[in-house]
Amino acid sequence: MIELSPGEMLFIGQSMQAKYIDYQYANAIEACGDISTLKKHGRDSLEKRGLCEEDFSGDMTISDEVVTVMKPVFFGEKTISFVAAEVENPLKTKAYNYHFNEGKITKVVQKDEGFSFETVKNEDIIDVLNQLIKPLEDEINGQEVDISDEKDISRVISIKKLEIGKESSVNVYFETKDGHYCKENEDGQFISIISADIVKLYEEV
Repeated sequence: MIELSPGEMLFIGQSMQAKYIDYQYANAIEACGDISTLKKHGRDSLEKRGLCEEDFSGDMTISDEVVTVMKPVFFGEKTISFVAAEVENPLKTKAYNYHFNEGKITKVVQKDEGFSFETVKNEDIIDVLNQLIKPLEDEINGQEVDISDEKDISRVISIKKLEIGKESSVNVYFETKDGHYCKENEDGQFISIISADIVKLYEEV
């Protein structure tokens, strides 16, 4: 696993001639202010950490370790994102991005001052889903759930899939305080769904 600041990520992205950059990372970079200063700080920090080095011609070479983990982020043809937000405690929100490229998957998690990047296997995605969407004691399927107020909801779980050249999809699930998962249908009704069926939808990503 590698942790990178927005400046380090900016320098690596430009050095690798990144094809894509997720809006979340772009926003983090832009929020840091002057881009040229940020890039310089990023380069200096990477060099101190031994993640890049200057050759005899003055060009910077990014380490193979970094290139391997960042390639899916900057050149990936598919991204899947999970966000589980606790309604009453937003600070406990959990978010994971997965970038896919040439059979490789990079998992990205936002940290206080940047992001962590880790090469993972498909099983990690299912493990994380099972952690986010744990079975509830009295799950029911296909029944209307009464949600008359936001206070009835304990968590909101969104799953987004973006694939280059294809239409993106976003599914939002709600966990109620009385122990149900549900999804809003086209008629505005909240219909219950069991945890296993949610996970099953994403087992083949």
